[in-house]
Amino acid sequence: MTDGAGLTFSRSHNGKEYDLRGALIRIGVRDGAAGIDIRSKTLTLKNARIAVYGDVGVSVGSENANATLTGLHIGGSCKTGFLLGGNGSTLDGCTVKPASGGTVDTAVRVSGSDCMVTNCSFEGVGVGILDESKTGAAVDNNLLTDCETGIRIRTANAIVLRNTLKGGKSGIAAEDDGGELSACMGKVYNLLVAKNRVEDAENAILLSGVSNCTVFLNRTDDLTVRDCVNAYVVRNTVGGKLTLERNNYLLADSNDRVTEALLPHINREQFAGMTGRAAFRSRYGTMSLSAYLTAAVSAGETDIIAPPGAFLDNAVAFNGLSDVRFYGWGTYYDTVKSTATAFSFTAC
Repeated sequence: MTDGAGLTFSRSHNGKEYDLRGALIRIGVRDGAAGIDIRSKTLTLKNARIAVYGDVGVSVGSENANATLTGLHIGGSCKTGFLLGGNGSTLDGCTVKPASGGTVDTAVRVSGSDCMVTNCSFEGVGVGILDESKTGAAVDNNLLTDCETGIRIRTANAIVLRNTLKGGKSGIAAEDDGGELSACMGKVYNLLVAKNRVEDAENAILLSGVSNCTVFLNRTDDLTVRDCVNAYVVRNTVGGKLTLERNNYLLADSNDRVTEALLPHINREQFAGMTGRAAFRSRYGTMSLSAYLTAAVSAGETDIIAPPGAFLDNAVAFNGLSDVRFYGWGTYYDTVKSTATAFSFTAC
């Protein structure tokens, strides 16, 4: 296709599933257009190879999209591979790799809300995953190889979990103008970076000016946390240099034999003015914190991490647990006027 506009899925395609069965689609699109433009709701599109030349490969734009994109493989040369707008979209098992001699500026740009990028592979692009979303994306279990920047966070409430990043200039980067004691006064806050593996990048993990952030159980060549407020840097394996500078309210402990504990306590000021969340996106769906913890236990997880931030939820009880560890740095759990104990453990 060379008309500069591409394919459009409109309201007439609401709720439908299209399996393209490995078809190869070549599309040339003009600036401001997408090769495949999804404006329908609850659409599933899967199994295609898309060579796109121009602006955007696949765009999800409807307000309540809840689109599922799986098994889509983008090549060619374009500015953006996937653009996830709207609400509730999922990118699962997709790839982006430029054609020989081509470039892709950004493999995935997330601008909507409650979106997830999981089980994907991105190679040789400018930015692998750019999170500029409204609610923070769940970026879980992706492989990023030789990207100039693997994952870049520019919003609040992002979850970066279980990803593998190899090569490139920057692995995981989250930067704001400066940390804020009241976290929500900043732009990038309530950030969880956990269980990732970053190797052979010039700068592996960088958090700069972020508020209320947790960096936990990562394996990385180097790690830098600077100019942050309420930062929790715990149990990371750092092969090279660990840099902690100009932070306020820092807890850094058990980072592969490097231990610096400074003011190890929760500061209530960090939650001042912060809107409590009733639900967030995860690999188990969009759910409350208590439902997420329960789902993680049912899935057999043993190191279960609550994202940083303020949550409105009911009390939760666990029974008969063994060898399960819960972590909740920078997490405020409000049981919404209930007098019940927030967490109860029986026969554990």
